[in-house]
Amino acid sequence: MRTIYLDFLHSKGFFRAQKQINKDTIGIALQKYLANLVRFWPNIGNGTSDTPTWALSLLKKQGFNTPTFYHILFQDFLAQQPDVKASQGRIDRKPKPKPKQADIQGKPWKCYNPLISDPAHAKVRITNIRYVGPDLRIRFCCSCEYEYIRRKNSDGTFTKAKFYSFGKSLISHIARAIQEGWALKKTARLAGLNTKTLLQQAEKLGITEVPTVRRQ
Repeated sequence: MRTIYLDFLHSKGFFRAQKQINKDTIGIALQKYLANLVRFWPNIGNGTSDTPTWALSLLKKQGFNTPTFYHILFQDFLAQQPDVKASQGRIDRKPKPKPKQADIQGKPWKCYNPLISDPAHAKVRITNIRYVGPDLRIRFCCSCEYEYIRRKNSDGTFTKAKFYSFGKSLISHIARAIQEGWALKKTARLAGLNTKTLLQQAEKLGITEVPTVRRQ
């Protein structure tokens, strides 16, 4: 979610310079947005122009177990902010050409699905490319429907793959887990996920029966 929030903040003009968030501007806009809500939830704002601590925690690399309520609040705030095209120009100094798949290089790309037998030979394609500051954010999709995200930095290096969505291979995995009596934690670990993400992905796929406790 942090990556998504940074993308939105960038498009809304909340960056002072490349990869530098303008906390002062965010604070002013966010406190204005919260002005009527603090009457009902005093803890979400303090009436100053400072960015609330809970909002800053959503943008930290370490990650925090922030309640869902704050995510919903921050997402609604971002949705109500207008796109500021001028900000993009100030940050980049010059317009960027639309990214093309041919610019990515590194092909053939690897599938990182831990549930398929031969991920090194899976067919992988690019489904989305967009700029995040000077870098490219690339979403890959494998033939098994597993999706992941990598960033291509301005120096040409790639970040590690970050899970985005699982796909159909999770259906048979969960079916086997139930049949063999695996615990939820083991089922998630074998899929390379935590239990919360596994349940979210199962719900997305319409899977209603998932392991909850270890069976005897």
